[in-house]
This record gives sequence, C-alpha cells and structure tokens, in this order.
Amino acid sequence: MAQFLEKEYEKTFATYMRTWSDLGIHHIQFNVLDKDTLLDAQEHSEQYPFLAVRVAGFCAYYVDLNRDVQDQIIARTDQGFA
Repeated sequence: MAQFLEKEYEKTFATYMRTWSDLGIHHIQFNVLDKDTLLDAQEHSEQYPFLAVRVAGFCAYYVDLNRDVQDQIIARTDQGFA
C-alpha cells in the first residue's frame, strides 16, 4: 500500500479516496506497510515490538497476532491499481 502514496500513483490514489467519499463511505482504514517489512517482522519479532496494524476495525501489535492472522495481513498487502 505504501507505494500508492508515491508520486506516480498520487492522482490515482486521490481518485480512489474521492470515490469512497462519493459512495458515502466515511470510514476506511489502511496498513501502510510493505510485504517485506511484515515478513521480516514475522521472523524477527524482537525488532518490531511496536509495529501496529489494522485488523478488522481495531489496531493490534503485529507481533502479538498469531501466525495465521499475520499471513492474512501479508496476503492482502500486495495490491495494485489497474
């Protein structure tokens, strides 16, 4: 998700956000982390004690989540705009 905040995707991301607003959806949440960071945090949890992620409407420390939930977060991290 973090890559979509960079210059080449800036306009597309802004349009994406406007669409949510136009649809009347006033709550959206993002994890702005890359897959490599999340994978590293799985393997070296001691280096990421305060890494927080959004999980189904609440925040949690990534290293406190079980491996299955971490894997789900990693799976939804890789996204793209067509």
